[in-house]
Parts: sequence; C-alpha cells; structure tokens
Amino acid sequence: MVFDEIDTGIGGRTAQMVAERIAFVAQYKQVLCITHLPQIACMADVHLYIAKSVVDGATVTRVEPLSEKERVREIARMASGDDVTWAALARYSYHACGRSDEEERVESSWK
Repeated sequence: MVFDEIDTGIGGRTAQMVAERIAFVAQYKQVLCITHLPQIACMADVHLYIAKSVVDGATVTRVEPLSEKERVREIARMASGDDVTWAALARYSYHACGRSDEEERVESSWK
C-alpha cells in the first residue's frame, strides 16, 4: 500500500492516531509512506531520504537509505527544522520512535 502525504492538514494527536493505524496495516501488508510528520515517520522500520534537484534543466530525484543515526537526525529535523536541537534529538530518537534505550545513549552518539 502506498500512502503519499496523507498527513496534509493534520498534526499532533491526529497525526499520532494516523501513524498508529498505518503501523497496524504494516503488520499485514507492505507499506510505503511519504510523510513530513515525525509522528508518522517514527513508525517506520526503514527510512529513505528523497531529495529533488534540478540538474541541467532536468529534475533529478535522489533516494538514499538512512542509517540509524541518520534516521534519528532526520526525524529530529522534521520536528525542529534545520537547526536540530538536543531536545528534538532526545524526543524523537529512542523514546518517541519506540526505542527502549536511555537518553544518555542518544547523547553520547551525537558527541
């Protein structure tokens, strides 16, 4: 199943509810979800970063798989903007993304 930006116009608790339902569907079906919300992105098992650019007048799309560290940083960026804060890293790293590790593990990995 493909969900392309189904997060348009939602946020907060509604986004969390949508994320939980997508995660439920993903238990039984393969799901590809394109999103701009950290609540939804947190639920994914695999993350791909998609970037568009124009090269010699043609639009080029680049798709790259993200490592665990890149995944955490990208979700934090989604939450806080380009200036990723420690608070966003802590919130959207292991706790909000369903991880059981402690904050100190996150903090030490970013030093």
